[in-house]
Amino acid sequence: MLIGCSLWLHTRGLLPLSFSIASGHGIDLGIDKQRLLQALDGAGIPTSMTDFRTDGPDVTAISKSEFWQVECKGAGQGKQSTQRNNFDRALASAVSYFVDQSPQFPGELSILNGAIPFLGLALPATRDYLDQLRRRVRNPLRKRLNLWVLLYDLKSHTIIPVAPDESYPQFQPLPAGADGIPSLNPSVTSPEEVSRHLESSAVNVREPRRLPVAQRPAHPPTVRSNSGESLNREWNVGARHSLYHRDGTFYMPLERFPGAYFDPNGYVLFQTEREYVSSSYLSIGERVNVKGGISTIPGYRKMK
Repeated sequence: MLIGCSLWLHTRGLLPLSFSIASGHGIDLGIDKQRLLQALDGAGIPTSMTDFRTDGPDVTAISKSEFWQVECKGAGQGKQSTQRNNFDRALASAVSYFVDQSPQFPGELSILNGAIPFLGLALPATRDYLDQLRRRVRNPLRKRLNLWVLLYDLKSHTIIPVAPDESYPQFQPLPAGADGIPSLNPSVTSPEEVSRHLESSAVNVREPRRLPVAQRPAHPPTVRSNSGESLNREWNVGARHSLYHRDGTFYMPLERFPGAYFDPNGYVLFQTEREYVSSSYLSIGERVNVKGGISTIPGYRKMK
């Protein structure tokens, strides 16, 4: 949830800056932090300023025009009443972050002071959660609070954004198996760093755009020279889905085939989904870990 939400915010032109990762029984906070940082790094999102907090929004992201505070809640394994309680807590937390203007930052950070506040409620697209959203979080409330619902598709591992004036998507969901305004931590974030990154192409402010419901971009708006898609074209690989990681060790799952994983020096191509899922070199879950990097996989083609 946290990773998918952060990647979607970045495609919108924001810099995910502050995170509050859930803790508790059975949760290894250190591993979860590392997974998040690896995913951000793999997507080309700067992590030198990343700040971890113990309270407040699960994700805070900034640009010159938008200031986002997002509450994330997983599906869990509880019965329906437990799902209702989880939903209540998530909604209450998201609403508690409402402000009528973005925080006022000093000095060079004042470039952020005109940003419009956005609230986000990120939930898995399960039947129970969608029922609660349709009954209790209607358009008038979402418009008043500028509250976006970010539905996490459990099949494609992508975010389906629902703007305040849009209806919830009609598709078959899967069953469920601090004053509110965070301040930037000067020990990890300097005005110069924020200003520099907001001026960079990776997080440069674009006019807000609304993604179609139940769809997502075919590729990020800005294609980097070392992205999977650009290398796919440059090296004439012919993959239908191309993903890049600079260390070759951490990727999103491939969804179309032939599919290819790239690192700076080469790639490995999987002709079919069966070949991909049966590879003993890949640990496939919500994210894909490649122990030792893709260069250790038979069939890896070195291009540099």
